[in-house]
Amino acid sequence: MAVDVRDIYGSQKIENLLNLALEATGEERAKSPELEVGFDPETKTWELIIKYSGDLKEVRELAEEVYELQNEYAVLLVREDRIREMASLPEVEYIEKPKRLFFEVDNGRRVSCIDAVQGARFALSGQGVLIGILDSGLDYTNPDFLTAEGKTRIRALWDQEEDREYTEEEINRALEEEDPDLVLVGFDTTLDYAKMCRVCDLVRAGLPYVATHPDFNCPTETGFIPDIGAIMAFIEASTGRRADVVIGKPHGEIVRAAQERLGLAPGEMAMVGDRLYTDVRTGVDHGLCAILVLSGEGTLADIETMHIEPDLIFARLGSMIPYL
Repeated sequence: MAVDVRDIYGSQKIENLLNLALEATGEERAKSPELEVGFDPETKTWELIIKYSGDLKEVRELAEEVYELQNEYAVLLVREDRIREMASLPEVEYIEKPKRLFFEVDNGRRVSCIDAVQGARFALSGQGVLIGILDSGLDYTNPDFLTAEGKTRIRALWDQEEDREYTEEEINRALEEEDPDLVLVGFDTTLDYAKMCRVCDLVRAGLPYVATHPDFNCPTETGFIPDIGAIMAFIEASTGRRADVVIGKPHGEIVRAAQERLGLAPGEMAMVGDRLYTDVRTGVDHGLCAILVLSGEGTLADIETMHIEPDLIFARLGSMIPYL
């Protein structure tokens, strides 16, 4: 049987995971979410990342969309039946597909030697460790940092920004604080019934009530999860009060902050998003170009039911690239 050498060479330029995805059946892909990442089953297209040399003329002829990056990288939208032809181009050095976040986290554990020290040879679990270094902030109220009695398990906490150390006693006093100045509701994936009861008590007592944004749902890899709007609805049902101030979209504070930061007039800015009632409404209400992308919560049917008309509509963010 004759084999085209270009097919073999082209396959070598395609990462193993993408090769596996291309050879898998639809049923096999459905069983492995990692194989599906980057694939649109309706249009039979893939979002891919390539490393190339030279120019992208022949690449553009094969791809539906091309977004050129720095250092001879590019993001493409390519029909599935053209990927191997794309790989055979001499300008294309390597092709890979997007990855799920957990894959990158898993890889991060490996290169940081965490897996090695937790393996059979060392079997280090971290139990009993008293020192931890975090560079992205720490929620000392998280249940993982509390004892069964609600006291802190943290012996001391150094705040680099304030250049001071908080003792165990100070953290416990903060946990026991019963006289807050206001209620600030933000996105909280550790929310539980006790917290909801506490916040409702404070709102019912008349404290100033501020919320970060009114979105009802937050999109994730596995679907939608409740967002601040759902939490605010819970609070309103229990207390009869709505937030005194909502900082985020579609309210004007966020637009005014953007104007001050960028030095631009509203007509020189655009608001892009997948929600009509927050993202698009921000643009409509405050004079920005309002752009709806259909890759998230919003649908074309929502436009008629919500009576919020975007200036532009795109199937996905990548579809905007030719117009930038």
